[in-house]
Amino acid sequence: MLTNIFDFFYVDIRSLKVFRILLSSVLIFDLIDRLTDLEAHYSDLGVLPFFDLSTYETNPWMWSVFKLNHSIEFISFLFILLVCVALLLLLGISVRLMTIICWIGIVSIQNRNPIIYQGGDDLLRMLLFWLIFIPNIDLKKSPAITKINSVATMALLCQVLLPFTFSAFFKGKLEWWREGSALFYAFSLDQLTRNFGIWISQHYYLTVLITRIIYVAEFIVFPLFLLPIFRIQIKILLFCFLILFGIGTMSTMMIGIFPFCFIASSVLFIPSFVWDKVWPLHTNQTNLLEENVNENVLGGILIGFVFTLVILWNVTTIPDTPIRFPEKLKSFMYALRLNQSWGMFSPTVFKDDGWIIYKAKLENNKLIDLNDKNYKLTYEKPSYVLDKYKNDRWRKFTEQIIQPSHSNYVSNLAKYILLANKNKLEKLNYKVTQLEIIYMLEVSKPYGVQNKIERRLIFSTNKLNKK
Repeated sequence: MLTNIFDFFYVDIRSLKVFRILLSSVLIFDLIDRLTDLEAHYSDLGVLPFFDLSTYETNPWMWSVFKLNHSIEFISFLFILLVCVALLLLLGISVRLMTIICWIGIVSIQNRNPIIYQGGDDLLRMLLFWLIFIPNIDLKKSPAITKINSVATMALLCQVLLPFTFSAFFKGKLEWWREGSALFYAFSLDQLTRNFGIWISQHYYLTVLITRIIYVAEFIVFPLFLLPIFRIQIKILLFCFLILFGIGTMSTMMIGIFPFCFIASSVLFIPSFVWDKVWPLHTNQTNLLEENVNENVLGGILIGFVFTLVILWNVTTIPDTPIRFPEKLKSFMYALRLNQSWGMFSPTVFKDDGWIIYKAKLENNKLIDLNDKNYKLTYEKPSYVLDKYKNDRWRKFTEQIIQPSHSNYVSNLAKYILLANKNKLEKLNYKVTQLEIIYMLEVSKPYGVQNKIERRLIFSTNKLNKK
């Protein structure tokens, strides 16, 4: 049965409340995780001091509150403040104001260290941005209002699905369809694959099947969402898809907050029909809060304009597209951090896998590895490579820092590693005379071909001493 066009992009009030709680939880988790590396990733003592940030990111529109003061005390204060604000958002206190502050905070954090930036950061930032424009309805004060349908809810729902659509356009047909080898290559990356992913990689034809299913699903989710028929069934299907995708990715790979954002967003697609079964509002009146109530005409037009720019930005990222984003509007997109890119192992899965060794030479000529909890130096492949990375931010940093384009920033990593291990080294009466950063490179090969491991010297303190 055809659905009224105004009912296309509604979000149930109960979905919004659960979504706000889940998204706040993801934000709090992200902030606490980042707090454990406050000095390493956000201070002048870490891997990207403010001076080097100015040479790494030259875009003047990439603003950050953290640029106001470089002290570790100020940075700590801002992080703790953001955690408190995120808690208030979770509790539903001054929702719009708290959402705005959270958005400003997360933009500032992401702009402070772009080296550890990942796709989940894009999604979290954009979900917070669109949530700003959706009113928070108190069910006790307005029990008749059960749905919100506006330009902002349209933008929010579409934003959740955009990563799949444009990632599909990015993906190359060879690995993702003809061979179906993309997932095998992805699960061959020991630096991000969990035990369950390793087990799946041992069943090659299963990885081929899942690869092709994902490829087709990414192409069809957005057009499916726009179908004017079977709306309830489609929304339930999208809810299940997002849940399965999130659980599947988090159980097989360490890729940060990306899967958590999808799981949080999944509740937005739960139809009112389902909510009425599990969370009835005990009211006989159902009133759809229409767009002209949520947003004045000018507000709706402005939000629609911004959403159109977001779609256009995504379209211009498609490989070989003749469409170009207007140069005069790029500064606007960067200022609000509406720029986004959804690679997701595209066009091919990267093949450079491995782990890092901080080879330190002591005064007594003993060699140790500062990346091993017992300081034991070995070049043998660890039984579980993920243990070599504290979290996904460090994994992402390592992935970036080994690239030749980032060679100027490796010396900061060397200085920080020595600083971070200073107390432990002093207790053991160890004095480091030389430090080498070695990446144990393992290039992923096709199914049935044995991988080879190569030692690659990334940095030596001999270079540091010359500076």
